[in-house]
Amino acid sequence: MKKRSTNEIPYKKLTIAIVLSILFVINGYGEKNFWRFQVIETPNYVVKSILQDSVGLIWLATNDGLYRYDGSDIKPYFPIPDCPLSSNRIDRIQEHASHHILCQQRNIIIMFDRKREKFGNLPEDLQKLKDIREYKRNKAVPNDRWQEILASVECPEVDRIYMHTYDRDSNLWVGTSGGLWLITRQVSLFDHIDRKSEVVTFFRDDKHRVWVVSTDNRIQIHDATMNPLGYLSPDGRIVKDDTVFPYPVHSIKQDRRGNILMAARESGLLILQPKNDGNQFKIRQLKANATNPEYPDFDNIYEIHIDRQGTLWVGGQYDKLNIARPDSTGSYIFSNASTGLSKVQGKIPESVRSFLELKEDILLIFSENGLYCCNTRFNDYSELRFYHQTHDKTDTTSLPQNNILAVTQSHNGEVILSCGGQLCEIVGKNYLQEKVPFRKIDTPQFPASVAALCSDDKGLVWGVTNRSVFSYDPIKKIINHYPPSSPKEVRHFSVNPFFVLNDSCIMKGCREGWIQFDPRKVAKRSNLTPIYISEVKTLKTQNSIIVDTDSIISLRPEEREFSVRFSVLDYNRTSPVWYAYRMIGEDMKWSLTEQNETAPYVDLPAGKYTFAVRSTNGDGRWLDNERKLIIEIQPYWYEKTSIRWCMAILFLLSIAGGWWLIDRYAQKQTLKAMEKLRALQQEVSAPDVIPTPDTNQSSSSPETTDKNDAFSRKLLAYLDAHIGDTDLKVEDLALHLGISRKQLLQKMKTLFNCTPIDFIIANRITRSLQYMQSNNEMNIAEIAYCSGFNDPRYFSRCFKKHTGKSPSEYLSEVKRKATKAQT
Repeated sequence: MKKRSTNEIPYKKLTIAIVLSILFVINGYGEKNFWRFQVIETPNYVVKSILQDSVGLIWLATNDGLYRYDGSDIKPYFPIPDCPLSSNRIDRIQEHASHHILCQQRNIIIMFDRKREKFGNLPEDLQKLKDIREYKRNKAVPNDRWQEILASVECPEVDRIYMHTYDRDSNLWVGTSGGLWLITRQVSLFDHIDRKSEVVTFFRDDKHRVWVVSTDNRIQIHDATMNPLGYLSPDGRIVKDDTVFPYPVHSIKQDRRGNILMAARESGLLILQPKNDGNQFKIRQLKANATNPEYPDFDNIYEIHIDRQGTLWVGGQYDKLNIARPDSTGSYIFSNASTGLSKVQGKIPESVRSFLELKEDILLIFSENGLYCCNTRFNDYSELRFYHQTHDKTDTTSLPQNNILAVTQSHNGEVILSCGGQLCEIVGKNYLQEKVPFRKIDTPQFPASVAALCSDDKGLVWGVTNRSVFSYDPIKKIINHYPPSSPKEVRHFSVNPFFVLNDSCIMKGCREGWIQFDPRKVAKRSNLTPIYISEVKTLKTQNSIIVDTDSIISLRPEEREFSVRFSVLDYNRTSPVWYAYRMIGEDMKWSLTEQNETAPYVDLPAGKYTFAVRSTNGDGRWLDNERKLIIEIQPYWYEKTSIRWCMAILFLLSIAGGWWLIDRYAQKQTLKAMEKLRALQQEVSAPDVIPTPDTNQSSSSPETTDKNDAFSRKLLAYLDAHIGDTDLKVEDLALHLGISRKQLLQKMKTLFNCTPIDFIIANRITRSLQYMQSNNEMNIAEIAYCSGFNDPRYFSRCFKKHTGKSPSEYLSEVKRKATKAQT
C-alpha cells in the first residue's frame, strides 16, 4: 500500500468528526464514541502480518522474527539457527489445528512449536503446502472502514501499511513499516461543559430553574432543560448580558416563603425576596451583629441548610454554628453559643463544612473537627444534643480522620463519608450515640482522595477524586472506577457538591466548568476476556516452564521457589488492570496486585496445589474469568511416603531396642545384687538375706572393711525385721543407719552396685522365694503381701524381671519338684 496523501486525511478526519458530533447530539449523555490510537512498541518496526490465535494472543510476523503479544509484554522468537532460512524475516503467519503457528518466508513454510518455543519442519500432512493462505484464508470484513478510522485519529506517517485485521473485541490492528498500531473504540461516558472558571455549586428553585454559581462571581440561571435564561445582576434582576454578581456565593437554599438564602463567605448572609413572579429579587444582606438576634454573630458564612422543620443552620469556616428559626413575619431569629445555644447538650459544632439531613430527621454536620449528629425535631434548645464523632488511634472502628470532606445517604439508607479522602461508611442506623462505629472502604483502584459524594435513585453512591469519577454499591460492596478515557477528558475536581438534575442527569462542578452524566448509562464493559498463564519461572534454577494451554505442570524438588506469570488478554485498556490470585489450600485470602502480573511463591512443601487467578478487564470491571493451574511439586527422596514410613519404623525399632537394652542391663545388675545377697546368706548362715561387701574391696584397709561389714550387718538386720512392712521407705532405712538419703545411695552403690530401692526389692524377692520353697500352700497374693509388696500385680512384674519367670510358673515348678521328690 502506498503512503497516504497528506491532503486526503484532513477531509476524512473532518467528515468523521462531523458524523460523531451528530451522533452525540442525537444520543444524549454517555453516548459519545471515539477512537483511541496507540503504538505498540516492538523491537522490530516492520510488521508484515498479524494473527490472533484461538487463545487470544496476538502474533506478529516481522522482518526480524516472530513476536507474541499478551497485552503487556512482547516476546521474540527467531527461526535461526533452528531452521535453514536465509534470515529471520517472516512474511505471513497462520494458526494450525494443533495451535502451533505456521510461518512462511517466501515459498518456505516452517512451524513454530509454542509449547517447546522452537521452530521446526512441517508435519507430514502439510509437506505439500506451498502457501499458508491455502491452509486457512482469513474472512473478509464486510463494509470495512479501516481507512476512515485511520483518518479520524492522529497517527504518524509511514512508508507502507502492510496489513490490518480486527480481533474478537473489534479492535483494529495495523501492521506498518513503522511498527504496530492498535486503534480501540472508546465511549465517552461524561459530557463536559467548559466554563471560564470553576463551578462552585448548583441550586434549583421552586420554579425548577437551575442556578449555576462559579468562582468568578457569576450566577447563571437555566431552565429545567439547562437552556440559559440569563445572569443574576447586582440589583437582583435576571438579565441576558454576562454580569458579575458582587458577592462570592458558596451555597444557596430556598425557604418555605420562597426566599432564596445565600452563604456569601465574608459578605455574610444574603436573603433574596422574590417579586415580579420571581424574575426579580430584593437583596437583603445580614452582616455580623452579636447584639441583634436577627443577624448571625459572624460574617464568614461557608454553608447553610434549611431542614424539614424550617430551621436555618448556618456554618462558618472558622466559627461556631448558628441556628435561626423564622418568626411569624418570616424573619429569622438567630441563636449562637452565647445566647440560646448555650443550653444545648454536647459540644457546639465549629468549622462547619456542610450539612446532610437524613431520612430519619437526623442532621449530620461535617466539619474539619469530625462529625456531629443531632435530631432536628426539638421545641427548645435545651432538648438539642450534639453527638461528636472523632478519630481515635486506639479504636479501629472510629473515624479514619477528623477532616470530613463529604457525606451522602444512599437510596437504601447507608451513610457514606469521605474522611480526609478515605472512603468509609457508618455501621448500623443508630446515629445518636456517643460512639458510632465506622468501617473503612478499600479503594485499591484509586488513591484515598475522595472529594465529593452523592446518591442516585438506584442505590449507587457516586463520587469524585481529584481527577476521576467512581461509583460504589453499598449492598454489593463493589467499586467501579471511571478514569478519563483520554487526556482531553481530564478534569480537576474539588470538594464542591454534586447536583442531581433529574433521574438521567447528575452534574458536578470542576475547575474547567462542570461534567454531567446519565447514571443509568455509565457502566463498565462486560466483555469476558480470558487470562493467559504464560510460564512458571523457577527462582533458583532460573528455568522457565511454558504453560500456554496446559492445565497441569510438574516441578522438581529444587524448583519449589517459583513465580507464575499471567496476563488478561484485553487489549482495550482504559483503566489499570487488577489481578487477584491465590494458591488454593495454601492461601486463605486472595492477594491483590495492580499491573504486576507475577505471583511469587517461596519454599512450598512437596504436594499438589491449585493456583487460581482472576482479573478486571481493561475497563476496570471484575470478571468471572478465573483461570486455574495445577502445580505438582515433586518431593526429595527423604520426603517420599515410603521413605518416611521406613524411617518411622526404624525409629520405633530403635526405641524398642533401646528399652530392651536398658531392661537387660537392669536385670543383670539385679542378678548381680541377688548373687551377692546369696553369698552373704551362706557366710552368716542366716535364714534371710544377709548382704556382704563387694569382693572388689579386698584391697581396702582392714579398718575400712570392718566398717563396711558393720554397715552391712546393721542394714540386713533392719531389713530382716521390717521386710514384710509394705510402708517401708528409703528414708526410714537412712534414719535407722544415721545417715542421709544421699549418703545411703552412695554407700549402696559402692558396696552393692545398686540403689536402696533395688536392694529392698531384691530382698523382698528373696523372701518370696523362701516362702515358695518352704510353704507351697500359700497363694501368690499372700506371698506378695508377706514379702512386703502391697500390689500382687506389681509383685508379679518384679518377680519376672528378677527371675525370668512369673510367680505362678515358679510356684508350679516348686510344687512339681516336691511331688516328684515324694514319689
